[in-house]
Amino acid sequence: MSESGGLRARTSVLLIALSIGAGGACAKKPDEVATTQLKAGAGTTNEPAPSPAALTTAPAEATAIADATMGLFERLAKERASRPNGTPRADAVISGLKKAGIDVNEENQVYAATVKASYCEATKGKNVYLSICEYADEPLAAAGRDYSMKTFAMVPNRQIFVNKKTTLTVAQATHTPEGDIEAKAVGELFAKM
Repeated sequence: MSESGGLRARTSVLLIALSIGAGGACAKKPDEVATTQLKAGAGTTNEPAPSPAALTTAPAEATAIADATMGLFERLAKERASRPNGTPRADAVISGLKKAGIDVNEENQVYAATVKASYCEATKGKNVYLSICEYADEPLAAAGRDYSMKTFAMVPNRQIFVNKKTTLTVAQATHTPEGDIEAKAVGELFAKM
């Protein structure tokens, strides 16, 4: 395919994704939109325009465009649906802390992509704030810990523990001896999960 043909195909994929992401603002179906766009660009080169089916076979570009047009709730749902196995899961970590007598509450799913994770939940204890993130594999968990420590270096009183493919961030808003005791207990419990 010529350079201009490839550009036209990428532009068509982008326009399709934007029309789908706009929540159906257009009365046409995605295939009809693609066909209309292809007809509009057809005949500008000696090469035939790609079929609508060919446009959907560019998975990396199409996925990136689709991800870019998702709202926050859609992103959270996608993360929730792609949680990894074979590692302490965030909800199980929170349950384990509660069973061990650590007072944690207000657990919520948080946006995992911020730290390049697959899924994250946050909660707070009596003296600490906790974030538990699940990653696709152990090297990604270690890299996620390093990324978070570097990117959020300005956040004081923070530790990140790693257990298999899961990280546990323990932070204190104000450094206190009670927070140190709670952070140590949480880290030790997490290491045993």
